[in-house]
Amino acid sequence: MAQLKRIMIQIAPIIMILFFFTLTFVYAMFQGGFVSWFLFYSFAPFGFYSVAVMVYPLHRLEVNRKLNKRVYQKGDEFTATITITRKGYFPLLYMIIQDELPLHLENHYGKTTSKIMVFPFFRKKIQIQYSLFALPRGEHLFKGVRLKTGDFFGLVTKEAYNQKEEIYLVYPKVTEVELPALFTEYEQGEQASGSVLHHGGGIVSGIREYQAGDRFSWIDWKASARKNALVSKEFEQQTTNRLTVVMDASTRYGLESRITFAASILSGYVKAEREIQFISLGEKIYIQPLQNPLSHLREVLYHLTIMQGEAISRFPEMLHQEWSKWPLEGSALLIVTEMNKPFMFTVEAMIERGCHVFIVMVIQRQQSLNEKERMFVKLLNSKQIQVKIITESELFDTIH
Repeated sequence: MAQLKRIMIQIAPIIMILFFFTLTFVYAMFQGGFVSWFLFYSFAPFGFYSVAVMVYPLHRLEVNRKLNKRVYQKGDEFTATITITRKGYFPLLYMIIQDELPLHLENHYGKTTSKIMVFPFFRKKIQIQYSLFALPRGEHLFKGVRLKTGDFFGLVTKEAYNQKEEIYLVYPKVTEVELPALFTEYEQGEQASGSVLHHGGGIVSGIREYQAGDRFSWIDWKASARKNALVSKEFEQQTTNRLTVVMDASTRYGLESRITFAASILSGYVKAEREIQFISLGEKIYIQPLQNPLSHLREVLYHLTIMQGEAISRFPEMLHQEWSKWPLEGSALLIVTEMNKPFMFTVEAMIERGCHVFIVMVIQRQQSLNEKERMFVKLLNSKQIQVKIITESELFDTIH
């Protein structure tokens, strides 16, 4: 039934044109005279044109899409130029050209943004241009270009779809960050460069009783057997300037600002050739040491580009479950939007394990901390845990 319906739709214009041809011809034959034959001959060119449009090979036209640039950052202007080349001079009354946008961009900009009507007539080369302002971050798949034309009466419409799949990445906004302006105490203090590093690869200086949180590899099994109790090795203290950036990627709330801040911080540290690693906790746990700065930074930026987040934050729970598995020697920079008791307890545990923690809390432009959050910040400061509160407006004013 569906196939029959499709066939009927296709042949309906032919039936209508033949009907009008027959009607005007029969009228001219029976009525006679100048007026009736004039009516028939006047309709004939339009009828033949409708038939010609029906068989015109619209799908064989050459379609090309050219962009103003290949690499985009959030907020950039996207300009696409679509060029259609045809071989013959068949007159086309009109043509509707639509570059098929991804659904999320179509919802953001509207369906008609990339849809333009032109009147090519005899032109062999047709060119249109459209722009998308303030591109959103993400991975955008453009599927193809849709063409549509028709006759004078609207009885015949011809459509063609040219498959032109291309993926465009819009990276997070990355600009220079004045690190001393944001982390004055952190950059000027000795903790960043003198953080204590405990690991099993150092020189053993002695043994001590096993403590909760000690790594399995630190246990001295021979000494434990002699004393009939678990004994851990002690190592010489070494220092490291490693910075671990940990970002809350579990919630969409405030995600864009956290991503912008994280991308800018990572780029700044890579340029400064400092030891750094990036961890994001969201739908998936992502860990990337930036040992090969250029290629690893590119991988991190791609991860930040495609990140979406969820409706509910699970960051405190994930941080509590995962942080002890990471080599968090040195300093940890936590980028968050919300603060609560579970988060506080985890930060205190990290401090007890010898990790210097710095917290950046990015809040909305018009938002202020509530009473509980102010109490948490005050408590953290009393434990010498530095907390920087940045509003979105301050953030973008700082990095733009």
